[in-house]
Parts: sequence; structure tokens; C-alpha cells
Amino acid sequence: MIQDYLMESVLSEKTRSSIRKHLSMERHAETVKETFLALPDIASAILDVFKAAPYLIFVYILIAGIDIQYRIIGPPDIETATLSIILTLVLTTIANGLCYIEAYNTHTNRQRVPKTGKYVVKKTLTLTATLLASAFFIMSGLFLFVIPGIYLAVRFSLAGPACIIDDMGVRESLTQSMRATKNKTLFTYITLGNVGVVIAISLLLIVSSTGWPHILFVLFAYGIVPPIVHVLLAVLYLNASNGNRVDFYGDKRELTTRQTVEREHRNDSDTV
Repeated sequence: MIQDYLMESVLSEKTRSSIRKHLSMERHAETVKETFLALPDIASAILDVFKAAPYLIFVYILIAGIDIQYRIIGPPDIETATLSIILTLVLTTIANGLCYIEAYNTHTNRQRVPKTGKYVVKKTLTLTATLLASAFFIMSGLFLFVIPGIYLAVRFSLAGPACIIDDMGVRESLTQSMRATKNKTLFTYITLGNVGVVIAISLLLIVSSTGWPHILFVLFAYGIVPPIVHVLLAVLYLNASNGNRVDFYGDKRELTTRQTVEREHRNDSDTV
């Protein structure tokens, strides 16, 4: 009773209504239901990207090969290891950027980016700084407590796609990620959580295996899972920031631009 009285005295009706809405279990249950219903559409959107740009898988497999060769021939000296780490980080950042921009090109209803490689290379430093900044905030949250770290990880998860897709700087990318995940934190968390389970299983298989099975698990974890994760982040960003580009809510989902063009082309053929 006292708490209700204080809330009525201090907070406006609009604020109290907003708090009740965010704490509503029915609302959260509905979000969970929508998320799982949206998973097939999300998977379809990701598959469309790999159909349009299959080279993404081979880029990550190539990067994974750097790690695999050392697992076969043995650990290198310090100088070689340092250079390999730097090269791997640079190539991985570029590969992540390619995932973001190819997802955009596949599902955008705006002008496509023609020279994706050149564009991503020019944005590599900004993307690296953006990912480092988001990692800093996430690690700070984890240092304070686990839940703030998880919350910040979800809210900043789309900073990379924002940097590449909408050509933003570090601060703008972080802000845009916060804006894109607003009111979609649970949706994003559950979606990424499903991928997290796959990653956890992959890492467990790597640790528990030896010989060629170990190499194959490393190839899967480093060469197959990362492109899926980063295309997923880009697709989530397109959905969250611009619902008319990729929409994931059951029967309300709108056609992507590519699908719309194909449908209009079929209609024109039927008319002729």
C-alpha cells in the first residue's frame, strides 16, 4: 500500500503505465512467443544473404586456416604468433564488415553498395574502434555484475552493423545500437541466445576432442559459426532500425526488396 501511494504521489500516470507495461509478465510471454515464431523467418533471411554472397563462408574458412595450420605444425615463435594474431584480427574485422554490408545489399530497399570490399576496408579502423568501445562497456558491466554485462552486450550488439550499414562513427554506432534494441532487448537476447548455445557446444567439442575431429570442430567454430552470427546481427539491425526492410513478426512480415522485385517481375510477365 505504501509503495502504491508513493508511486501515485511521485510518478505520473503515464510513467506508472510505462513501468507496468515493461514489468508485465504477459508482455514478456508474448515477446518470447513472437521471437520463437520469428526464428524461421530469421533463418530464411540469413540464408538469402549466403545465397547472394556465398563467398562469405570461404573468407571465414580461410581465416580459420591460419589457426588450424598452427594446430597441425605446432606453435610458432613469438614474432610469428604476434603477426598472425594481428593479421587474423584485421581479416576477421573485414570479414565481419562484409557480412554486414552483404546483408544490407540483400535486403535493402535503398541504394546498394557496389564495391563492398573497398567500402569495408575504408571502414575497418572505425569498425574496430566501435567493437573495442562496445567490448569495453560490456566488460565493465560484467566486472560490476553479470546481469549489467549481459544487458549491455545485448544493447551494444548491433553497433557493428550500424557502423557499416549506416556509415556511422563510433559514438553514433553505439547510440544507434541502443536505439535499435530499445523495446526489443528480450527479442534480441533470445535470438542471440539460441546462437550462443551453438557456440557453447562448438567450444565444448573443441576442448574435448583431439586429432582430426578437433580440426574439424575448429573449422566449424571459426569458419562456419562466425559468418552466421554476423549476418544474424546485420539482419536484426535491419529489422530493428528499419522495420520495412526486414520484418519478423509472423504473418505481418513484409517482403524484402529482392522478393518484391521478383514478385513484380512475375506479375509483369503474366500481364504480357
